[in-house]
Amino acid sequence: MTQRRSLSDLANEAIDALSPVQGGWTNQDIAELMNATAEKMFADGEIDKPVIASKTWVWQLRKGERGGQPIEVGSRTLMVFARAVGVPFGYFAGGEEYAEIEAELARLIALKANTGAMSVAHRVANLPDREREAVMQALAQAEEQARK
Repeated sequence: MTQRRSLSDLANEAIDALSPVQGGWTNQDIAELMNATAEKMFADGEIDKPVIASKTWVWQLRKGERGGQPIEVGSRTLMVFARAVGVPFGYFAGGEEYAEIEAELARLIALKANTGAMSVAHRVANLPDREREAVMQALAQAEEQARK
């Protein structure tokens, strides 16, 4: 069985692995993402009260404390955080999927560390169709030149 790590370690690993932006999300980026996610979860009845996240809460999560008190694993805010960054809540709550998710995040981190390809892929994926096609054509030309 995999050794459980601290909540802050798990949160930071999820952020590092899943951030689509080069250099990672800022605490403010995560708070904004959480607030948008929380609005949808509340509207869909998945949480019983609205959650308002702040960059300070994200900083506290990443550091592992909140005014000297640990952040509760069962908190609504942590559930929203998990959904916002794209990991199942069981990753934080110690569910059955913990080891599998941890291994997948480690693979993503290794991939990101070894190549800028993920960053390029995310950037290209967010382009309008016309610009994306132009990038794909430029890549095809570069590949052709490399073969010569």
